Amino acid sequence: MIAVLNTYPMRISRNLIVFAKEESIPPYAQQVAELLGELPDLTPESAGPALELWEADGLSRVVIFDQNKDELRAEGDDTRGFDERVLFSMAERALSEGETGFRSDLADGAFLTYACVPVKSGGKTVAAVGVYEYDDAAGALVMGIRDDMMKASIGLGIAAVVLSLFLSKTLSAGLTRVLTGIRKVREGDYTFHVEVRSRDEFATLAEEFNTLTERMQQTEERRRRFVSDASHELKTPLSAIMLLADTILENDNMDAETMREFVTGIREEAQRLSRTTAQLLDLTKLDRPVEEKQVDVDCVRVAKRVLSALEPVARKAGVTVTTHFDANCHVLATEDDLFHLLHNLVDNAVKYNTKNGRVAVSVLRDGENVVITVEDTGVGIPEEDLPYIFDRFYRVEKSRDRGEGGTGLGLSIVKSTADRHNADLSVRPVTPHGTAFTVTFPGTMPE
Repeated sequence: MIAVLNTYPMRISRNLIVFAKEESIPPYAQQVAELLGELPDLTPESAGPALELWEADGLSRVVIFDQNKDELRAEGDDTRGFDERVLFSMAERALSEGETGFRSDLADGAFLTYACVPVKSGGKTVAAVGVYEYDDAAGALVMGIRDDMMKASIGLGIAAVVLSLFLSKTLSAGLTRVLTGIRKVREGDYTFHVEVRSRDEFATLAEEFNTLTERMQQTEERRRRFVSDASHELKTPLSAIMLLADTILENDNMDAETMREFVTGIREEAQRLSRTTAQLLDLTKLDRPVEEKQVDVDCVRVAKRVLSALEPVARKAGVTVTTHFDANCHVLATEDDLFHLLHNLVDNAVKYNTKNGRVAVSVLRDGENVVITVEDTGVGIPEEDLPYIFDRFYRVEKSRDRGEGGTGLGLSIVKSTADRHNADLSVRPVTPHGTAFTVTFPGTMPE
């Protein structure tokens, strides 16, 4: 009986953790597979953005297999307990049968979890995404339960029978709460949390379960948001490409000049798809907590890089750019985030300006803050549109249409980046016409 009482909690705990992993890890692989399936050309380089955030989900290794079952790209070098034969076997089934694979075992004090899902594009399986997680924390939790129960049975002897009955009742109550949570999660309620009423190993198990359900909820929210955004924006250019291609195929006697016009249209729509996909991936990254190490960044140096990159665009548009820079304008951020923020603001100021218009870019020190302002003499933004300009895919249609190449994502990226670094973002009209965007960062002093 003591052996049963020692084994049962460990088995139940192990099964609960395996269930939680089955509900969280394959959905992550599915999310990556959906991102890859949207790519027009799957290469090691194009697959990179979809794998940028693998560490945030606690994974040890992520592998993309091509149609020939070869590794197209892999991330992560934590190979503790890793058996590549298991993941390769799952990839074979995913590529040949379109089957999703999952396996989680407790070995040497750690949970070794594998999952693999097929990548679908155009109704065909074009690749497979395999993931591996080495979780010694959850393994230590289960092993700790086992050790504690063994010590209790050895130390208390016959009294342990009585104590075990008492513990069984207590543990049953805790397990009942966790099982209730499992049923809720199976029904799709990822917001359910198991109430923690003690401080023993089972309380830790409940906390682990709550952490996993939170991760599942975040993954589901990111997936739904991305699919909604992508389907909303990619539908139009895809339809245009199909229409132009069908027109070419249906006309056997099309002259060379008309053919060139249609092919040019297809190329322009494909470029728009590429821009939108890149910005959607940027937003997906910004939706996550800050993962890159923040460093001391010189805002003036970044601003000069942006202006140098956009100088040919401004010259072609006939727009004059002026600058006003203070010294010691340093902030705690990442240089890439700051570059994207400034690039979107200045690019919009140039793109939606008037002929012979002006753009004024200033980076100033205001006490402990750094204030970045981009002001233009462009067409301006109607007052009724101001509350919505940071919404994804929102356009001021009277002046900012698809013909000018806008995706409606630039200002969303600016807003997400500002929020990511605790910066204040504001917009105001300029007299007689134009718009000024101001971003105020908490400043730092250079060492």
